[in-house]
Amino acid sequence: MGALRSLRSVVAAAAATVVLVGLAATPASAATWISVGPVPGLSHRQPAAPAAPRGPVTWRVPIAMYHIVTPLAPDTTNPDLFVRSSEFEAQLKLAAARGIRTITAHDLGASIAANIAIPAKTMVLSFDDGRVESITYAWPIMQKYGSSLVFTGTNWIARDMNKDGRADTGYVGTFYVIVGRHDGNSISFDQEATLARAGNEIANHTNSHIDVRIDHGAALTAQVITAGHTIVTELAKRGVTTTVTTFAYPYGYTSTEAVNLLKAGGYTLAFTTVEGIAHHGQNQLLLPRVRVSRGQTAAKFLVSLGY
Repeated sequence: MGALRSLRSVVAAAAATVVLVGLAATPASAATWISVGPVPGLSHRQPAAPAAPRGPVTWRVPIAMYHIVTPLAPDTTNPDLFVRSSEFEAQLKLAAARGIRTITAHDLGASIAANIAIPAKTMVLSFDDGRVESITYAWPIMQKYGSSLVFTGTNWIARDMNKDGRADTGYVGTFYVIVGRHDGNSISFDQEATLARAGNEIANHTNSHIDVRIDHGAALTAQVITAGHTIVTELAKRGVTTTVTTFAYPYGYTSTEAVNLLKAGGYTLAFTTVEGIAHHGQNQLLLPRVRVSRGQTAAKFLVSLGY
């Protein structure tokens, strides 16, 4: 029995020597795992499992949709397009009192892409068609109420366009302009630059307000993609650096071809006229909005936004 124990000890020692020699002779860059079975008295600690990746950020942000804000809103014509400036002011005043802040659609899309949470109680004020009333009537009212947030690429901060360390007073918006339309009813590139310098977003509503289901190929590319490039170029001429990453479909009509163009062009968000609150899980290039119509009280406005 004593001889058998001695033989087992010799064999174990020899095996251990082979393993150690083999490891010593193996370059670090070529190291491999060698299984020698459990050894009494030794602990085999496994490397810690990598942390599970964080899932996509959850978000819910109402996009208010306006067209024309004016004190001259007709009583009977297009109630879904015309909102009286007095109603608009009441809506923003109550929203500010409730602590609701504005962000641009551009920053919303950038925050989602960066997987950074969007602050609570935020909304986007969107204005379709690039109407001159947007800067004549809506913008002066927006500057009077509330506050806005800006996404830096890594976090959200208070808007401070003067960089004086104090948050700016006032709301900002996303203005969807018809790029090729510059008549007396539309804002000019100079006015677009003025809005952009104040922290507003100038965004794409096609070159000539076409139904994207009608045009195809190069013609649709000109309407959807080239129009965005034109905004960037024209604002750059006026000293404003911007990117165009969000889109509003004219009439709310969509097409698979248009969606694919926007995706390939780096657009993060695109909006229809389907009624609803935008949130995670939806197609980000087919998002709904909340239409604001004439006669809507401030209280009903906030209810429609879910606040």
